[in-house]
Amino acid sequence: MGKLPKLWNRYNRSTLASDTVHSVFGCQLKTPGETRWNSKFDAVEDILSKDRAKLDELMLRLQLETLDEEDRILLNEFLLAMKPIAVYLPM
Repeated sequence: MGKLPKLWNRYNRSTLASDTVHSVFGCQLKTPGETRWNSKFDAVEDILSKDRAKLDELMLRLQLETLDEEDRILLNEFLLAMKPIAVYLPM
């Protein structure tokens, strides 16, 4: 879980990183916010929905550590555990 906050921080604090994300994916990333408790769920779900090769390319271009298989398993387990709460409780 420590790799994604580094990506989100770089993306939110650097216009160059934001432009890089847009050039790789053709869209912007969802990032967790302070006002919506389930925004972390949405942001992780957004990351895992991206093409794996493109995500790896982005992480390398931003000089960040890529997600390995264990990271992906952990993030998918996070989504499975949080989905009922994120979907059924109001924001």
